[in-house]
Amino acid sequence: MNLEDLKTYLEYSKKANQIFSRHIDPIGTEFDVIKDVYEEVKTVFLKNREFEIPGIKRAWNAGIIQGALAYFRDKVKKDVMPIQFAKTDNLIIEPLYRPQIFNMTSFTISFSGLTPPAVIDLLTPGGTSGPYTLQVDKEMIILTDIITTDADPVVAEILITADGDPQRPLSTRKAFKIGEIKVYELPFPVVVDNDIRIQARVEVGSGSFTYLPIGLHAVLGAIHKGLT
Repeated sequence: MNLEDLKTYLEYSKKANQIFSRHIDPIGTEFDVIKDVYEEVKTVFLKNREFEIPGIKRAWNAGIIQGALAYFRDKVKKDVMPIQFAKTDNLIIEPLYRPQIFNMTSFTISFSGLTPPAVIDLLTPGGTSGPYTLQVDKEMIILTDIITTDADPVVAEILITADGDPQRPLSTRKAFKIGEIKVYELPFPVVVDNDIRIQARVEVGSGSFTYLPIGLHAVLGAIHKGLT
């Protein structure tokens, strides 16, 4: 996402309610469906307390999420449906923290035999380190935060390359803490149309890192990933 993309999404955010105005009886509008998914993703329950993840909340309040989704829906011309009722030609909005989205089985990355500091990939599509390639005009990714419950995370910096454009490394040393959860909030959401790669700098030669990417995935029902 560059500055021109951001301008486009903010313009689309002004007409998101109109674009998502189709009524799904008895659930509500398409916009209601999207907001329900957003509310699910942004909220963390920890020891009977409720917390909100800051990056996705900020991106929603700014209108970037609604605008990006409205732009995508306007481009693909497909109706949004709740995931339980979606057909192959419907557009599904789902949480990004499903490893299957990236052709992975979990978000735990183990490594050994490295000379620190070293760089590892946090995405391993199909078991191979490197970028995840999207099916263009069939899916879109919005990434806003990365969270971990590791007591002593081995990752010091994160580098995201979206649609072939490497961003600046982001330090994880000042993560926002919610109890045992550490939240790495991206300065701006990353909106991906083609491919995404997430790399990390580690300061140990061996170890593991368990994380969850926070955001939304828009995908046509025809290519929605199953359980494996």
